[in-house]
Formats: sequence, C-alpha cells, structure tokens
Amino acid sequence: MSDAFCVERHRADFLDWLKSGQIGLLLANIAEANALYETDDLDFACRELAAMVPTVVVTMGDKGARVITKGVSIDVPAHPTNVVD
Repeated sequence: MSDAFCVERHRADFLDWLKSGQIGLLLANIAEANALYETDDLDFACRELAAMVPTVVVTMGDKGARVITKGVSIDVPAHPTNVVD
C-alpha cells in the first residue's frame, strides 16, 4: 500500500480503488492496514480488506504475516534470523 502517511493522505482514493474490484492481491503492513480504517484493531482492518480483495497479506514485523484468502485467515510466524551488517 506504500506507507501509512500515504494511506492517511489519500484514504478516500485507496478505498475507491479497493472497492473497484480490480485488485486481486493486496500487500500491506499493520500500520497501513490500520491507517486505512483509522483503527488500532488489526482484526477489524483485515476483515474490511478481505471483504473487498480476494487475497490480502498483512505483514506484522517479528510476528510474521497474516494471509486472508477465500474467507480463511492464516497467521504465518516469522522465521528467526540473525542479521549481520
């Protein structure tokens, strides 16, 4: 979805775009999904997104990701990594 600031600034356009039925797969992070619906309730945001888009993936940082498709929601845990710079 870009970033939470962009979603907040263009909320109506994002909602119109999602309602158009032209989106088959939506990738967002928690901040973007919640910003779209002006909520802190990720479950609510995911339900709303899934009502408009066939497949939704919301990344949740170190908690992994949530995939919602065909009415089924699956939380996928993050894979532990050791990042070295």
